[in-house]
Amino acid sequence: MVGTSEVNSESPESIHAFLWQNGKVTDLGTLGGPASFAAAINAAGQVVGGANTRNRDIHAFLWEQGRMIDLNTRLPSGSEWRLIQATGINARGQIVGVGSYRGHLHGFLLTPRR
Repeated sequence: MVGTSEVNSESPESIHAFLWQNGKVTDLGTLGGPASFAAAINAAGQVVGGANTRNRDIHAFLWEQGRMIDLNTRLPSGSEWRLIQATGINARGQIVGVGSYRGHLHGFLLTPRR
């Protein structure tokens, strides 16, 4: 199971994505900003969601093998996309979510190379 939990009661921005697995809670961290949220997990344990960057933009992320990856770093240079929030991931590792393309919101589908 994945979700979001408060990590600092003195700062309402300090919420982090978490993974609860085998009775253990793992804080998934952020992309350098104060907050993150997890939206979905697949059978391989890959987690997707959104997280603040250092400049407080929200970027879609993939968490796997103990680290959070900004999905925007996986886009070709000059693509004009900004992936804002990943909302689902299937067994094949395909990720769906919401992003901005040329200033307009659109859904996206990312398919990993094999």
